[in-house]
Amino acid sequence: MPWLRTETFCRSLWWSGVILLLTLCTAQAQERVLTTEAIAVRGSIPMTVQEIDITYPRGQSPYVSFKKVTPKPIPSFRPSERRCEVLHEASVVVSFGSTHEAEWKEGKFILRSRAQAEGPHGQELLFQRPDLAVDVLSYDTLHIRGETSGAVTLALTDVATRQREDNVPILQINGTFDVRLPLKTIARQLDLRHLMSLVLLPQDLTNTVTLSHLVFERTDRLRQHSPQIGFWLWDYHKGITQGRTVIEECQRAGCRRLFVQMPKATDADSLWAEYAQFLRAVKNTGIEAFALDGHPEAINDPTPLVEKLQQLLALADNTSLDGVQFDIEPYLLEDFFATESGFVRYLTAIDQLKAALRPGLRFSIVMPFWFSSQKVHGRAVTFAVMDRADDVAIMSYRTTSKELPSLAEDTLRYGDLIGRPVWLALETRPLPLEQHVVLHREIHRERADAYLDRSARQVILSPPPETVTTDWFRVHHRYTVAPERVTFAGQNQQIVQSVIAETSKLLSNPSLAGVVIHDLPGYLALTDESRKE
Repeated sequence: MPWLRTETFCRSLWWSGVILLLTLCTAQAQERVLTTEAIAVRGSIPMTVQEIDITYPRGQSPYVSFKKVTPKPIPSFRPSERRCEVLHEASVVVSFGSTHEAEWKEGKFILRSRAQAEGPHGQELLFQRPDLAVDVLSYDTLHIRGETSGAVTLALTDVATRQREDNVPILQINGTFDVRLPLKTIARQLDLRHLMSLVLLPQDLTNTVTLSHLVFERTDRLRQHSPQIGFWLWDYHKGITQGRTVIEECQRAGCRRLFVQMPKATDADSLWAEYAQFLRAVKNTGIEAFALDGHPEAINDPTPLVEKLQQLLALADNTSLDGVQFDIEPYLLEDFFATESGFVRYLTAIDQLKAALRPGLRFSIVMPFWFSSQKVHGRAVTFAVMDRADDVAIMSYRTTSKELPSLAEDTLRYGDLIGRPVWLALETRPLPLEQHVVLHREIHRERADAYLDRSARQVILSPPPETVTTDWFRVHHRYTVAPERVTFAGQNQQIVQSVIAETSKLLSNPSLAGVVIHDLPGYLALTDESRKE
């Protein structure tokens, strides 16, 4: 039919025009990013900059973050069975300061060693390969059985300790031994997601160690309660002036914990007293009352936060307050990621805030989910914070439950191991679309398409002129953060509740305490289908 072929051709031509238009628009948008004259640097500029992340929030001015490029981590093998026998997989033995002979006999691993001279010596038994770690964070016990001809210290290594040629002693053995070691204590010194080897350190010049059992064991634990719902309330004036309404809204939404922003330090004493009264009213209804505060600059000087905490504690005793939560967000400082000192200062500030807290009050910290992949002194930042806090809230902002497990599982597994409650978080407030341009340092000026002008305190997105002799960069990649992926804004309350219910089914971790919603006004702004006529 000629008319059908003509219509098909017209449709094809129309779609070709649409695709061409979209391509031109995309190219123009990318060109707009690349030809931006300059992005001002608001904070300090590190001595060495390896990576620059430029964020373009829609409708707002762009801003930069300086980062260091971290080496690609060694991959980990993660066993799934309840008992993980690593002895039979440990086929590589490395000696230092000694020689050794190893053999399997009747299901036992026999290791004979002889020191070459007085001094440190021993053997390292790799659990997998030198380029592969083992992830045993889901286990809670290490069972070791065997015998030795003399005194031996057993130690473990993870990727970080092995790279610096160190180890962590876990047990002294002599003669026949059959020991179960709780991994809870070991996990505070090693990253169990990246365990590498067992190290044997004999005290005698000659020694024989026979291992018949080297097993990581997991005890199945069930969650004893359903995950609860909490809310953040940043507008403390609303709590003070509309306290009864706020409490009724919380009760209607099934809220079991309310985090309320502290007043400003400059607010009148009478307002602080009213704030303490509101917390007491919340607690009297059976909802846990937590004071809330924090700002990025606290990692440089936590004194203002400590003083506000002291002002609150002078008005609110433990009968009117359950705990205090701090949301510091240090990564908002432009130079935070440039060196590891940022995380060191972060932990120091947390220690100082905890020291100022009165006994009996719970100490809670808010963190992004990706802190579990950041390191401080060789440890995951998330785990280091969890060692200090009574519970944590993880900003796992996603709008589908299927994405939450991968974001939060390491934090939940560590929480299971050390008995630390973990709250996940959902976002309900409107967020802008964000475009990101990531720049990496470039050593060849002719290949660079951006540079850092330190004197003008600007990042210039254009090829560096010949007069610029250093701080060259190139565009490494671009990515976009779509708001519909991270916030429920524009949807309804029933969708939020269904995601919470699905998350509870997907995640059986005992450490999952609940889901905290950011925030109460944002949630109430969502349509409530159940109340429509």
